[in-house]
Amino acid sequence: MKTLLIEDNPADVELLKIAFEQTQINTDIIVKTDGQEAIDYLFELAENQPESEFPSLIFLDLNLPKKSGKEVLRLVKKDEKLRGVPIIVMSTSDFREDVELCYKLYANSYLVKPSDFSMFMEMVGSIKEFWYNKSVLP
Repeated sequence: MKTLLIEDNPADVELLKIAFEQTQINTDIIVKTDGQEAIDYLFELAENQPESEFPSLIFLDLNLPKKSGKEVLRLVKKDEKLRGVPIIVMSTSDFREDVELCYKLYANSYLVKPSDFSMFMEMVGSIKEFWYNKSVLP
Protein backbone atom coordinates (compact mmCIF):
# COMPACT_ATOMS: atom_id res chain seq x y z
CA MET A 1 0.00 0.00 0.00
CA LYS A 2 1.18 3.52 -0.81
CA THR A 3 0.26 6.77 0.87
CA LEU A 4 0.99 10.11 -0.78
CA LEU A 5 1.80 12.97 1.59
CA ILE A 6 1.69 16.40 -0.02
CA GLU A 7 3.30 18.66 2.59
CA ASP A 8 5.92 21.41 2.35
CA ASN A 9 6.85 21.58 6.04
CA PRO A 10 9.70 19.11 6.78
CA ALA A 11 8.78 19.03 10.48
CA ASP A 12 5.20 17.99 9.65
CA VAL A 13 6.47 15.33 7.24
CA GLU A 14 8.74 13.90 9.92
CA LEU A 15 5.99 14.09 12.55
CA LEU A 16 3.57 12.14 10.36
CA LYS A 17 6.21 9.51 9.57
CA ILE A 18 6.95 9.06 13.27
CA ALA A 19 3.24 8.85 14.08
CA PHE A 20 2.66 6.27 11.35
CA GLU A 21 5.59 4.22 12.64
CA GLN A 22 4.42 4.40 16.27
CA THR A 23 0.84 3.49 15.38
CA GLN A 24 2.11 0.71 13.11
CA ILE A 25 0.49 1.90 9.89
CA ASN A 26 2.06 -0.32 7.29
CA THR A 27 2.38 1.86 4.19
CA ASP A 28 5.03 3.30 1.92
CA ILE A 29 4.93 7.08 2.28
CA ILE A 30 5.69 9.08 -0.82
CA VAL A 31 6.32 12.77 -0.12
CA LYS A 32 5.80 15.68 -2.50
CA THR A 33 6.69 19.11 -1.16
CA ASP A 34 4.75 21.44 -3.45
CA GLY A 35 1.47 21.39 -5.31
CA GLN A 36 2.98 21.35 -8.79
CA GLU A 37 5.29 18.44 -7.94
CA ALA A 38 2.28 16.52 -6.60
CA ILE A 39 0.18 17.20 -9.70
CA ASP A 40 3.04 16.21 -12.01
CA TYR A 41 3.54 12.97 -10.07
CA LEU A 42 -0.16 12.07 -10.00
CA PHE A 43 -0.82 12.87 -13.64
CA GLU A 44 2.28 10.91 -14.68
CA LEU A 45 0.90 7.93 -12.75
CA ALA A 46 -2.55 8.35 -14.31
CA GLU A 47 -1.08 8.46 -17.79
CA ASN A 48 1.50 5.70 -17.56
CA GLN A 49 0.67 3.33 -14.71
CA PRO A 50 -2.16 0.96 -13.86
CA GLU A 51 -4.46 2.05 -11.04
CA SER A 52 -2.81 -0.55 -8.79
CA GLU A 53 0.23 1.77 -8.72
CA PHE A 54 -1.78 4.79 -7.51
CA PRO A 55 -1.56 5.76 -3.85
CA SER A 56 -4.35 4.27 -1.77
CA LEU A 57 -4.74 7.49 0.19
CA ILE A 58 -3.56 11.10 -0.16
CA PHE A 59 -2.85 13.48 2.73
CA LEU A 60 -2.96 17.05 1.47
CA ASP A 61 -1.85 20.29 3.11
CA LEU A 62 -3.65 23.42 1.88
CA ASN A 63 -0.83 25.95 2.05
CA LEU A 64 1.63 24.71 -0.54
CA PRO A 65 4.09 26.51 -2.80
CA LYS A 66 3.63 26.63 -6.60
CA LYS A 67 0.06 25.25 -6.54
CA SER A 68 -2.20 25.45 -3.52
CA GLY A 69 -3.69 22.39 -1.90
CA LYS A 70 -7.11 23.60 -3.04
CA GLU A 71 -5.91 23.63 -6.64
CA VAL A 72 -4.39 20.15 -6.24
CA LEU A 73 -7.69 18.91 -4.83
CA ARG A 74 -9.65 20.52 -7.67
CA LEU A 75 -7.41 19.00 -10.38
CA VAL A 76 -7.25 15.51 -8.89
CA LYS A 77 -11.00 15.25 -8.33
CA LYS A 78 -11.68 16.45 -11.91
CA ASP A 79 -9.52 13.67 -13.38
CA GLU A 80 -11.47 10.54 -14.25
CA LYS A 81 -8.65 8.14 -13.32
CA LEU A 82 -7.56 9.86 -10.10
CA ARG A 83 -10.83 11.04 -8.56
CA GLY A 84 -11.42 7.76 -6.74
CA VAL A 85 -8.32 8.11 -4.58
CA PRO A 86 -9.45 9.37 -1.15
CA ILE A 87 -7.97 12.72 -0.14
CA ILE A 88 -7.66 13.74 3.49
CA VAL A 89 -6.97 17.44 3.88
CA MET A 90 -4.74 18.12 6.88
CA SER A 91 -4.34 21.81 7.57
CA THR A 92 -3.70 24.24 10.38
CA SER A 93 -6.67 26.23 9.05
CA ASP A 94 -9.98 25.81 10.78
CA PHE A 95 -11.61 28.60 8.76
CA ARG A 96 -15.14 27.61 7.86
CA GLU A 97 -14.60 28.82 4.27
CA ASP A 98 -11.62 26.47 3.81
CA VAL A 99 -13.52 23.51 5.22
CA GLU A 100 -16.61 24.15 3.08
CA LEU A 101 -14.61 24.72 -0.10
CA CYS A 102 -12.60 21.52 0.37
CA TYR A 103 -15.76 19.46 0.78
CA LYS A 104 -17.28 21.17 -2.26
CA LEU A 105 -14.15 20.11 -4.15
CA TYR A 106 -14.83 16.51 -2.98
CA ALA A 107 -12.29 16.11 -0.20
CA ASN A 108 -13.02 12.88 1.64
CA SER A 109 -12.10 14.31 5.02
CA TYR A 110 -10.84 17.56 6.54
CA LEU A 111 -8.68 17.45 9.65
CA VAL A 112 -7.18 20.35 11.57
CA LYS A 113 -3.61 19.58 12.60
CA PRO A 114 -3.40 19.61 16.39
CA SER A 115 -0.50 21.53 17.92
CA ASP A 116 -0.11 19.04 20.77
CA PHE A 117 1.84 15.83 20.04
CA SER A 118 -0.44 13.55 22.07
CA MET A 119 -3.51 14.94 20.28
CA PHE A 120 -1.72 14.45 16.95
CA MET A 121 -1.00 10.83 17.86
CA GLU A 122 -4.65 10.35 18.84
CA MET A 123 -5.72 11.76 15.46
CA VAL A 124 -3.35 9.42 13.60
CA GLY A 125 -4.70 6.52 15.63
CA SER A 126 -8.22 7.45 14.48
CA ILE A 127 -6.98 7.71 10.88
CA LYS A 128 -5.44 4.27 11.19
CA GLU A 129 -8.58 2.75 12.64
CA PHE A 130 -10.93 4.20 10.02
CA TRP A 131 -8.91 4.58 6.81
CA TYR A 132 -6.40 1.74 7.12
CA ASN A 133 -8.30 -0.85 9.21
CA LYS A 134 -12.00 -0.35 8.44
CA SER A 135 -12.19 1.23 4.98
CA VAL A 136 -11.63 -0.70 1.79
CA LEU A 137 -9.23 1.46 -0.17
CA PRO A 138 -8.64 1.43 -3.92
